[in-house]
Amino acid sequence: MNRLRIATLTLASIGLVSAASVVALAGPASAGSKHAIKCSGGSGSVSSNTFNLTGCNGNTGGSGTVSVASLASGSGPINWANGTVTNVSISFSQLPKEHGCPSKNDSEYSVTGSVVSDTSGSAQPPSHVKGKACLGGTSGDGNTLTGKGHFKV
Repeated sequence: MNRLRIATLTLASIGLVSAASVVALAGPASAGSKHAIKCSGGSGSVSSNTFNLTGCNGNTGGSGTVSVASLASGSGPINWANGTVTNVSISFSQLPKEHGCPSKNDSEYSVTGSVVSDTSGSAQPPSHVKGKACLGGTSGDGNTLTGKGHFKV
C-alpha cells in the first residue's frame, strides 16, 4: 500500500477510532505526560486529502483537521479548530485483519509517533502519538478512513 493511503490512517489516530479518537485531558499537559489530547471520533478519505477529528478535549476548540498528503512523509500538522497547531512525527504498521475493522475488506493500521511541536499547550513534546485506524470502506475502494478506538496525542 502506498504511503499516501497509509498516511490517511493517521490520526486517527490521532485518534487518532470506529470513529477515530484523539482525546485530550482537561488542562495543559505536564512535561511527563504521555498523552495529552484525545478525541472521540474521526473520519476522512484519501480522495479528499482530509482526516477530521471530532470530540477533542484540551485547548483544541473541540475538533481538528489533518492533511493526508502532509503526513505521507511521516510528519505534519494537526490544525485545531481554535487556530492552534500540533505537529507530529508518525509511522504506520499494518495489523492482522482479526483486530476488527468495520468491513472484512478493510486494512487495520497502528499509528505511533511523537509530538514535535505544539501551540495548544495541551500536547507537550515529546508526548507520544498512538492510535489505530481502518482503511477501506463499504465499496472496498481503499478510499475511506475510519478511526478505531482512541487516538491519543
